[in-house]
Amino acid sequence: RVIPRHVGVLPDFGGLLPEPTEANLGSLKSAVTGEGADIGVALDGDADRFGVVDSRGVYLSPNKALTIILWYLLRHRPGEGGVARSLATTHMLDTIAVSAGREVSETPVGFKYVGELMRKGSILLGGEESGGMSVAGHVPEKDGLVAGLLLVEITSKLGKPLSAVLEDIYGEFGPCFDERIDIPLAEEEKRALIESLKKNPPGEIAGEPVVRTDLRDGVKLVTERDTWVLIRPSGTEPLVRAYVEARSAQAFDKARGWAINIVRGKSG
Repeated sequence: RVIPRHVGVLPDFGGLLPEPTEANLGSLKSAVTGEGADIGVALDGDADRFGVVDSRGVYLSPNKALTIILWYLLRHRPGEGGVARSLATTHMLDTIAVSAGREVSETPVGFKYVGELMRKGSILLGGEESGGMSVAGHVPEKDGLVAGLLLVEITSKLGKPLSAVLEDIYGEFGPCFDERIDIPLAEEEKRALIESLKKNPPGEIAGEPVVRTDLRDGVKLVTERDTWVLIRPSGTEPLVRAYVEARSAQAFDKARGWAINIVRGKSG
């Protein structure tokens, strides 16, 4: 049984921002728990990005949903190919892929780079943290409908809330904490910050030595404990985005504070 929500042809999207982020899915959460539904799926205006709420009313970010999808594909639909993800996307995909002997390719931000790899090589899953995903055998473009259908299949096949599936995955591979932080910054300050970081990339993140630096798209720093921070300017808004991920709550809190301080011009 399918219960449609916000499916009418409305030029103003009913006064809602047509972006399937947690901030915009309050009514979906209420509908799922109120109706006793197994899952709620949302799409953006052109259906290339997805959002998902499980039967508990828990919103799962694209990073978490991609983690579940990759784990499911490898365990229940073991096709050929590796993983392609953007610089800003969770390294949990790497952890799961490597455990299964699959290669991981990291691209600049933007699904066009992921799609290019999918056209050229053998990629089982392509994904990005902003809600884009495609799989082997499908078009090499992000498709929110396919992502939503896969999440429905996973819910049906495993018979448990998606957040419970994620708990099982963390039980096997260890937890993961991540966040994207949008920090307002004037255009001149934004350019100066990125130029400064590229000229003199920090050698540590909150006390953890950096072992890898990537300057292809902003500045990404990765430590030996797989704590990482990506700082990159928005191409459309006067702000800088800081992506932070760590494998423990303590390391995440430290890295998050460090990243905010760096963007705001304070010492790390």
